[in-house]
Amino acid sequence: MPSVNIHHDRSKRAFTLVELLVVISVITILASLLLPAIQKAMHYARRTSCANNLRQINLAMTQYADDNNGYFAPYYFNNNSWPYCYRFWLKEYSNIDTDYLPMKKNLFYCAEGIPKMAPGSRMANCYAAFPGTPGGFSEMNYCYFAGARLGDKDPPIVNGTNGRKGPVKVSDITAGSRTTIFADLMKFNSTAPYEVFPSAPVRSWNHMDYDATSLYEGDPGGNLAYADGHNRWISGVQEMLSHRQEPGSGKSYCAEQPGD
Repeated sequence: MPSVNIHHDRSKRAFTLVELLVVISVITILASLLLPAIQKAMHYARRTSCANNLRQINLAMTQYADDNNGYFAPYYFNNNSWPYCYRFWLKEYSNIDTDYLPMKKNLFYCAEGIPKMAPGSRMANCYAAFPGTPGGFSEMNYCYFAGARLGDKDPPIVNGTNGRKGPVKVSDITAGSRTTIFADLMKFNSTAPYEVFPSAPVRSWNHMDYDATSLYEGDPGGNLAYADGHNRWISGVQEMLSHRQEPGSGKSYCAEQPGD
């Protein structure tokens, strides 16, 4: 009678329940350790994308000035023309939108700021309608600090000057490495505790935790694009307060200028 081989290949046996639970636990622990690093890497990637947007917009403005006797694009100043309104320098008072920049919405909006737009807010409506101006508004995620001011709102600011401590023309620049032309939208009240934007859910900061309400919360920061072509990341309450510009209406915007 032939013998029967009852040897079992132990290498092909299934996991026991205990072994399976151990593997799942190890994977869970590894994922929890890696997730913060992945989130941090994504944060820096969005920050870099934002800096690249500013660099491209800043380069276009430099080219515009080269073609216009050294003058930066002017901007019109009224109740709707804050530094982050593209309508009054990009569309209506220069040819930058037709001759110098591709009008792609993600060039004018920060990848980290887009998810923070509250549905139905002016910023969200402008993003959806870009390059249109819904309700006459034209909010983007970046601020413009150069060019001659047109119109008149605050008596101390004279038409033809800048009003934001920035240069009207290239020859005005005395320190290009400290002259901000464009910056991330970093808007806060002019007095302590420096609320980011009291009338939330409208957000006015690209690189800050969504629930933050003042400069002292949410690890605020932002990119600055300078006249000499370089970009810099700025953060920290004291540095931001030392480089705040106040063009009116009780609001401050972060942008380093030589006169700070």
